[in-house]
Amino acid sequence: MWFDKKSWRLRRKIRDLQADLREAEKEGRYVLQDGLFFAELEDMGEMTMLVFGTTDVLSAQEESIIRAFFDRNGFTVHRLKIDKTQSHLAEVEIIPPSEMVRHVARGLKAQGIKVLDDTTKETPSDLDKHVITLSGLVRSLVTLFCDRVQNTIATTRIKMNNEGNRLLHWMPKISEALRKKVPSELLSFLKPYFDEAYSEFYGHLGESVSPGEQSPPTQRIPAIQFPSPPSSSSSQPSIQSVGFRLDQGQKEKEDKETKPPAFSPPSGPDRVKLTARPAAADTVKAAPPQAASDSDRIEIERLLKDLDAAEAVARMYRRLVRAQSSRCVRNAQGILEEVNRLFRATASCLLVKVPHAHGITIHAQAGKPLVWGEGGKEGFPVSTSVVAEVIKTKKPAKVDQGIAPASESMILHHIEAVAAAPVFFNGEIVAIVYVDRREGLQPFDMNDMRALEKVAKVFEEFPDLTLGLV
Repeated sequence: MWFDKKSWRLRRKIRDLQADLREAEKEGRYVLQDGLFFAELEDMGEMTMLVFGTTDVLSAQEESIIRAFFDRNGFTVHRLKIDKTQSHLAEVEIIPPSEMVRHVARGLKAQGIKVLDDTTKETPSDLDKHVITLSGLVRSLVTLFCDRVQNTIATTRIKMNNEGNRLLHWMPKISEALRKKVPSELLSFLKPYFDEAYSEFYGHLGESVSPGEQSPPTQRIPAIQFPSPPSSSSSQPSIQSVGFRLDQGQKEKEDKETKPPAFSPPSGPDRVKLTARPAAADTVKAAPPQAASDSDRIEIERLLKDLDAAEAVARMYRRLVRAQSSRCVRNAQGILEEVNRLFRATASCLLVKVPHAHGITIHAQAGKPLVWGEGGKEGFPVSTSVVAEVIKTKKPAKVDQGIAPASESMILHHIEAVAAAPVFFNGEIVAIVYVDRREGLQPFDMNDMRALEKVAKVFEEFPDLTLGLV
C-alpha cells in the first residue's frame, strides 16, 4: 500500500486544526472561505496581473505551497513530484483525514456497500459486487476535494490571493493525475457521500471574507446544458493558470527613458573647431543578412503570435483587477475588446444559453454588432454551423470560404472567416467565445486557434467576474 495507516490515524483531528486556525484567522493570518483556510499572503496587484499567464515556468516554491495548503486543512501529501518543466505533476498521492474516510465508510456500510481494506495488496473496486477498496475510496475523496477547492477559488476573490492563484493551477493537475487511477463511475457514486462528509467537517465553519472586503449579492445566470452526443468518455476541462509577482522596481527601471546629456559647445577663446573623424581604412564590414528559411519563418510567426497572445491575456487580467461580479457583462465586454484587437477581428462576442429557456443569446460583444438567430436586428449574423461544431466536439472550431467549403449560412450571410472556442465550468460548456473576420482579412490559422484557446481560459478562470456564475 502507498501509505501507512498507523501514522495516518495518529494525525491531529480536523476540528483541532480548525480551532487553532480560527484563532490565527482572527489575527489576519488566514482567510476562511467555504470552510477552507487559505494563507493570507499579499494580494496580487496590477503589476502581478500584467504577467498573469504569460509564462509556463513556475517557481521552485510550488511544492511547498501545495503541501502547506493540504496539511493546513487536514490532508496529508504522501507523495508529490513536479516534472522538470515545473508545470505538471509527475507523481502525486494525497491522503484525506482519517475521520473523514471513516465517516464516508460508515455511510457506505449503512447502504450495504463493503469497504475492503487493500492495505496489503492494492486491488480495484467493484461496484457491481458492492465492494469499494480503501485505496479507491481515498483517491476518490481527494479528487472530489480538489474539484471543490478549485471551484471555491475560481468563483471567489481567493483567486486574487497569491496562494489561491497558485492552487488554481495545481488543483486541476492533481485531479487529472488521480482520475487516471479512479474509475469515473466510482467518483460519481461517491460524490453524494463526499458532499455530506464535507458539510460535516468543513461546512460548519461557514464563509468568511478577508478584512475590509465586502461580498455584494451577485447576479447569476444558469449554467448552459447543451445537448451532446453520447460518448464513452467525457473530457475534463482543466483550468490552467498561474501568476507570479513582477518586480515593480525592475518594471519602473525599464519604463524610464534614459536620455544623453545635452551638449553645449564652448564659446569664446576656448572654442575649438570640431571636425568629423575620418573612417578607418581597415573597417570590417558585416556579412549581409541572409533570408530566413521557410521553417524558421514559420517558427518566428508562431513565437510572435504567442507573444501577442500573452500580452493580450495580460491586458485582460489587468481589466479584471478590482472588478465586481455584479458588472459581469461590462467586464466581459472589456475582455472582448482585447480579443478583437488580438485577432484584428471585425466583431467578437460571448454566447450563453438563454436563462430559463432554450436557445443561445449574446451575453457581451465588441466591435461591429453581431446578431444571433432571425430576430430582424441589424448586424452580422453568427455562424450557427461553427457554434454547433464547438458544442458537438467540445473543442475550438473554425471555417472560412477560402479553404473549406462554405456552409449555407456562410454564403447567405456573407461570412468570410469565423472561429469559436468553448468555455467550461464544472465540466460543462457554459459559454462560447466567437470571433468574426470580414472585409478581406486573412483566415484563422493554427496559431490563431491556439491563441483563442488561451483567451477562453480567461473566462474559465473568472466565471464570476465575466459570466456571473458562482
